[in-house]
Amino acid sequence: MAKYCPMCSKGRLERGSKLVTSTYRGHSITYEQSGEWCDICGEGLLTGVDVLSTQAQLLAWRAQIDNAQEND
Repeated sequence: MAKYCPMCSKGRLERGSKLVTSTYRGHSITYEQSGEWCDICGEGLLTGVDVLSTQAQLLAWRAQIDNAQEND
């Protein structure tokens, strides 16, 4: 049974992955994020496992930006 989207109440959530872009201090990164994504509005619900799957990559990227700005 498909879950309905809590954001738009029209779409259905489907398990999968999607390219997501995050911006930090004027820098952007696009990465693949797993989760449950609405087929209408595109919003997603992430579990703890979904967040942990990309957390190390994003923390390393932010640290790289922070270190570069400290050295300027």
